[in-house]
Amino acid sequence: MITQLTKEKYKIVVDNGFDLNGKRKRIFETFYGSKKEAKLRELEIKKSVKYGDYVKTCSMTFEELTDRYFEDYVIPNLSVKTISSYKQLSKRINGILGQYLIKNINPLTLSDLYKKLRLSDDGRLITNNTLLHYYNFINGVLKFGVSMQLITSNPNERIRRPKIVKNEIEIYTPDEVKKLLKCLEKENIKYQAIIVLALDSGCRRSELLGATWDDINLETKTFHINKSTVWVDGKIINKETKNPSSNRTIILTDYTVEIMKKYKEGQVTKKQLLRDRWGNSNKIFTTEDGNQMFPDTPSKILNKIIVKYNLKKISFHKLRHISASLQIYLGIHSKVISERLGHSNISTTMNIYSHIFKTVRQETADKLNHLFME
Repeated sequence: MITQLTKEKYKIVVDNGFDLNGKRKRIFETFYGSKKEAKLRELEIKKSVKYGDYVKTCSMTFEELTDRYFEDYVIPNLSVKTISSYKQLSKRINGILGQYLIKNINPLTLSDLYKKLRLSDDGRLITNNTLLHYYNFINGVLKFGVSMQLITSNPNERIRRPKIVKNEIEIYTPDEVKKLLKCLEKENIKYQAIIVLALDSGCRRSELLGATWDDINLETKTFHINKSTVWVDGKIINKETKNPSSNRTIILTDYTVEIMKKYKEGQVTKKQLLRDRWGNSNKIFTTEDGNQMFPDTPSKILNKIIVKYNLKKISFHKLRHISASLQIYLGIHSKVISERLGHSNISTTMNIYSHIFKTVRQETADKLNHLFME
């Protein structure tokens, strides 16, 4: 039975058998939302009573549930960078939803929440991709609540998931890459090494900075990527690679190997000159006195080159995309490209670079057409 108390507040009463004295037992729940949603909740309760898995909703707040989610799942299982990101998301969410009892959270509550999250603290409209991060975090918290039998269902599953807005990746053409390399020849060997190794290997910036000289063999021309360095909450963190598939070995080009040999010779000379003043880091890329390089330094180096030679502006991460695009243009099999980039599966590679694959397929058709028409 459903009784409407206010416009969006209902009392749900469901029979739950009889006690030992033969007295009828009933379940009472206060529900917030539309009448249609209240009826769906009534059906859920009746179904759970029938199968003996009814869970009485508790008096825990969303913020309390979030804290438990961090304690039991996030901190033991996720990377420090993801934990830091989740803390930032939860801070804003809890500022709006934190004091709500989880038993009172329904699709209408969440719909209002997402409207507020749409606007950032400075009043700007956030992107769909950012909203999706909020959605996924909230979904994770409420799914955790269901698994702990604190709530019977996840109301966020009734909210339409924000669509990912996929922008085409702006990269350098092969001619623009040649121009970049030509400009680099006029720069110091450290600048050359950082940009060329990133461009050749397609590694992430964090992987580049995490690499030590033990990871690169200039005789066999192999580069083993197995760790990374990131900046989290004002601290430099050295950790393992993103996931098992990111742990990979790459064969470098002769061009890159020659640059890395010159760079290593220069670093050894500098180490000998500074002696005990050298930071004694075994990292490939360090500060001028051999200490840990800050994670944003490669980006500053690339930007300095771009400004100096009036090149098309790109971020350091775009070097990874350029590396992938060059392989696609060269006709390298997508599985080989996927493994070189450290993607967990080939579909990730195909999705990210779909527009480049499409261009190459069109060029292939054009060449065949030209051949057939001769």
